[in-house]
Amino acid sequence: MTSNRDLLPGVIPGGCEPTIVCDSRSIVRRARRMALLRDAAQLFLVIAVDWLFYRWPLSRLPWAGRDESLMIVIAFNALVVGHVFFSLKLPEWNARRVASTWCATERKRFATTMPQRDRR
Repeated sequence: MTSNRDLLPGVIPGGCEPTIVCDSRSIVRRARRMALLRDAAQLFLVIAVDWLFYRWPLSRLPWAGRDESLMIVIAFNALVVGHVFFSLKLPEWNARRVASTWCATERKRFATTMPQRDRR
């Protein structure tokens, strides 16, 4: 009878850990900072437009009256706040959906290797 060495050269019975090729923590941290900056800029823009419409009673869109302009600003506010909310929550929801398909061993391994500060 042939052994595993004869069939698969280089395979050892104990297995081996994967080699880390790239550490993406700094890239993820930078992307999160940029997303936070983008979201803050969007919210600042919404507040600035609201302040303009509140302080300047004659402000309106050229093709709409004051009431219609205020309704458009309110709708814009809702869209921007919704975009910020969903851009933060959708990746989390997708990760939970994918993680729900993992077996118990994968969940345990992920929970033990994940740094404490990144857990929620």
